[in-house]
Amino acid sequence: MSKERLEEIKYKLYTLHNCTDTDEAIKDFIFYHLKIEWIIEQAERVQELERANKQLERQAPGIELELLNMELTDALKQNKRYREAINFAIDYLKNSDIRQVQLVVTGLKSALEESK
Repeated sequence: MSKERLEEIKYKLYTLHNCTDTDEAIKDFIFYHLKIEWIIEQAERVQELERANKQLERQAPGIELELLNMELTDALKQNKRYREAINFAIDYLKNSDIRQVQLVVTGLKSALEESK
């Protein structure tokens, strides 16, 4: 997922959080039950780890890469768990008739498609 796409999703979530015409139960589900902000933080962490891995590979191409590969493997596993959580959120919210929730669902779907 690109940094720009992640920022767009964060903006939509911020808009949803501050929206006055959205049902509070839906907001609670998204922000407290799904912990969507935490999921986004973790996606950002995966991006940071991938950048660090690339930088280390450039700086020391002869260094033993096993440790780096283990970290990347862990990050990829973590990314898979986040993908599953995002898919759960999409499945749960996709039939909602609240426009802001639909925007979030669209943003999450797009984020998933970008990160494949």
